[in-house]
Amino acid sequence: KVAQRIEDGQYVVSKKVKGGKNIRASEAEANLQREAAGENILPIYNTIRLENALYHFMPLAGLGDGNAISQKLSTVGRPELATEVLKFITKDLLTGLKTLHEKGIYHLDIKPDNFVFTKDGTGYITDFGCAKRSTLPQISSNAIGDTRYYSPDRLQARRESTTFDGEKADLWAAGVALLQIIKNIDPHQLFEMPGQFALRVQKCNPEFFQEKLKLIKELQYPEEGSIWWVINSLLDSHSATRFTAREALEAPCFKGLNQPCKAVVFENLQKETVARKTRVEKEEVDLSHYEEIAQALMKREIPSIYESEQHQQHYNMEDYEPVPTVTTGLGHYQAPPENPAASDYF
Repeated sequence: KVAQRIEDGQYVVSKKVKGGKNIRASEAEANLQREAAGENILPIYNTIRLENALYHFMPLAGLGDGNAISQKLSTVGRPELATEVLKFITKDLLTGLKTLHEKGIYHLDIKPDNFVFTKDGTGYITDFGCAKRSTLPQISSNAIGDTRYYSPDRLQARRESTTFDGEKADLWAAGVALLQIIKNIDPHQLFEMPGQFALRVQKCNPEFFQEKLKLIKELQYPEEGSIWWVINSLLDSHSATRFTAREALEAPCFKGLNQPCKAVVFENLQKETVARKTRVEKEEVDLSHYEEIAQALMKREIPSIYESEQHQQHYNMEDYEPVPTVTTGLGHYQAPPENPAASDYF
């Protein structure tokens, strides 16, 4: 439900969690999200517990999540505008990851669904249900996340029952998410991956991804320092040479990007989208009634923006069994916990 804060008039959304087990999981997730607080991390303004329900209050994601932005970009007939939007999205996502990684927190579930946008186009990382805090970036292969965004090294860790670098896995997932947003293509289609996780673990090694990435025109010969060069560096199949967030943010394509420019770019994106849907001239589109538009959007899209239950099948790793040649064995595979995001909203 959308509400307005009295002290500053800012619009917020309230998330309601019910059930003892869900409440405990949601409290733990919210605590980690608060620890991660910083630039481009979605803040939790307040948490209130009333009777048998928990309420979290967060900023209103008036522009939706990465999937909503992807839908808007798919209707824009101006490639230069899409590229500018992609630069701002990438910068915010990388800045959020830099914030996390400097605090020893690894998200492990980066994807368009978990990157939301306020009305001025600022992107925020959210949904810390899979995140881990660790003094070292090495994470157990049993850690869960949306398996469509697993890096080659994370898949290898599953195959060999070892650990993977959580920082570099987040950066790979960011690269896949950015490709998905700009091209509006699911990772399964993007890489032509097997549907079953067990088959992906066995088949999708670094060479597999390298061959698929060669087919993407923009990644074949990207100009050094360009936005496509950055994305290509995030999708380095070898974790040792894959960019960190700090390294990627040093790219020249991010120089000069500021908040006033971002506001203009995203306003143009919204106007282009509305103009195409309503068949009116872009110059005639009036976005002055943002609050009403945002509230209507949120009533329709809150479940998809703030919940990940719709993609729960992509977290299931139980179909994987080690091949006989693996001597270490993987033993028991941790199934996804009951997702607190399955709670409803009032």
